Amino acid sequence: MTRNLRLAIMALALGAGVILPLAYAQDAGVTVAGELERLSATTPQEKEQYATDAVNEMTEGIKQAGELLEKARRDGDADGVQCITSRLAALRVLHDVSVTATTDMAAAMAQGSIERADFSFRKIAVARAKSAQLLAEIERCGRGAGVSPGETTVDVGGETSEGDDLVDPFGNADLGPTPPPELSPFI
Repeated sequence: MTRNLRLAIMALALGAGVILPLAYAQDAGVTVAGELERLSATTPQEKEQYATDAVNEMTEGIKQAGELLEKARRDGDADGVQCITSRLAALRVLHDVSVTATTDMAAAMAQGSIERADFSFRKIAVARAKSAQLLAEIERCGRGAGVSPGETTVDVGGETSEGDDLVDPFGNADLGPTPPPELSPFI
């Protein structure tokens, strides 16, 4: 191997060793990363208790979400029903993942496979954090404030029509029909 090629490989390896951990830390949510760091030094019994508590919290969250869904249905709140239903489905999946991971973690601990047990434990911690977020969103949906993350709601005031003439609320004139272009740009 030539000297320049070795230097290039060493530079790439060093760059990957410095940059990849930074990118990984940015991808992880602050809450989940902090929780995982805090829980990294727990005993196997504490991990089992954490897993049990997480599954119980998710079970309670599913019950609460079901009650809010029924209330939204009784009130005839179609937006609330849709908002709660989509998040409730995700919450149920996270619950199922946590139950499976709890079983896998216990089996791995019994076999002495610490890495596999830690992997399952991290799944549970991530699922617990995400389910808490989903439950908060479900509660907002139940209160009629069901805006999805990343969405913005804009309420534009002003009249949309005066008599028979259309008026733009921003003060632009005539909003009448616009004829199509003479030639399609796709031809």
